[in-house]
Amino acid sequence: MKAQGVKVRLKRAKSIRRSYMITGLCFLAPAIAAYLLFMAYPLYQTFVLSLTNWSGFGAAHNIGFANFETLAGDATFWASLKNTLYFAFFSSMFSVAIGLVTAWLNLYMRRMEGQVFRTILFSPSIIAPTITGLLFMFIFTEEIGLLNNILRVLHLSVLTTAWLSNLDTVKQVIVIATVWRQFGLCLVLCYAGLQGIPNAMIDPSGSTAPGISGSFREYWCPSSNRKSSFPPCSPCSGGCASTIPWSP
Repeated sequence: MKAQGVKVRLKRAKSIRRSYMITGLCFLAPAIAAYLLFMAYPLYQTFVLSLTNWSGFGAAHNIGFANFETLAGDATFWASLKNTLYFAFFSSMFSVAIGLVTAWLNLYMRRMEGQVFRTILFSPSIIAPTITGLLFMFIFTEEIGLLNNILRVLHLSVLTTAWLSNLDTVKQVIVIATVWRQFGLCLVLCYAGLQGIPNAMIDPSGSTAPGISGSFREYWCPSSNRKSSFPPCSPCSGGCASTIPWSP
């Protein structure tokens, strides 16, 4: 009789898990369908199209991997790839580093001050990229740009340059603009992750607390007894989405 009761409970638990799984799949189905329709299928069609010679009109002629062979010998492509990797690496690393440091400092603020601080720093993330570009254009324009005018006032005219057209500075300017726009998102995500660290590790005043280094180590490499962790975000995808075809 007891064994039969155990079987009934196991069967009921299995039925509940199955219903949860079906419910979860039903919630995921629209997102999966949208991803397959608007991401996976266009990507597949793009790959198929890359194997053809097509002017945009008429029939496409299959030429195999000839387009990729041409691309491999194109100096502009390699310059674009180099600059894209540079942009993706430095913009993502600085965004995460600044976001983590500001999130750490935010832990020592009072609640109201911290909320205002996070809101202000997060606001650039919701600004349209076009507005961000115009804002930094006014800062880095050669003749009327804010930065060059400040340098002239400080009698440092020798440092002025055409920041947006000088090949030695334009990549750094783009990285600065990107970091300004997205480090606020990293701040919010890193702040959420730091909430999972015990207070004893955040407060270095205790004799047994590991202090700042221990807290950062716990954040980046959470211990195995933690039920969940929130790793820092990586905005590399935003950087890799851009191609900058100029030679260094």
